[in-house]
Amino acid sequence: MKMYRHIGVALFALIAVSFISPQGLVAQDFSGGLEQEETEAPQEEEEYSLKEHIRLGGNVGAQFGSITFINVSPMLGYQFNKRFLLGMRGTYQYYKIQGYNQLSSNVFGASGFGRFFAFENIYTHAEYEVLNGYFDRSGERINLPFLYFGIGYLQSISNNVGISATALYEVLRFNTSPSILPMIRVGIVVSL
Repeated sequence: MKMYRHIGVALFALIAVSFISPQGLVAQDFSGGLEQEETEAPQEEEEYSLKEHIRLGGNVGAQFGSITFINVSPMLGYQFNKRFLLGMRGTYQYYKIQGYNQLSSNVFGASGFGRFFAFENIYTHAEYEVLNGYFDRSGERINLPFLYFGIGYLQSISNNVGISATALYEVLRFNTSPSILPMIRVGIVVSL
């Protein structure tokens, strides 16, 4: 139960800090906006398009040698506005450690994440992930929860495609954690 309380406090703190950022502050205009409203031409309402808010992408990675590691993580997200994106990732990982005590596993997982764009290309990232696999020699598949916090950069390469790089730190730190810290993810993001 203590772990879930810590997770809740950590997520609340990240969200609170993200919304308090100086970029989120708005000044009011007290110059008598009534005169301005009367002279402005009526604006047409923009039609809502779900397609414009959907983001697809993910990460692919591999390492071969005495340690073999393959990772495929597709991502689906929804961009609420220019600053806030919520999404989910599916994960498949295969690893094999060769040697005296050979160990291998097919790992499956899922995660939910949020990104707050403090600046146009720079964002904070919070993610809760659960991976299921053989992480030790007990012979039992176990679920391992992970809570990541980090910062990232999104570079547009066209109107609809961007490359993201995110540095993440896992804060739950289990002894059986397969993560190398900090974790660096590089991926692609596509707007529909």
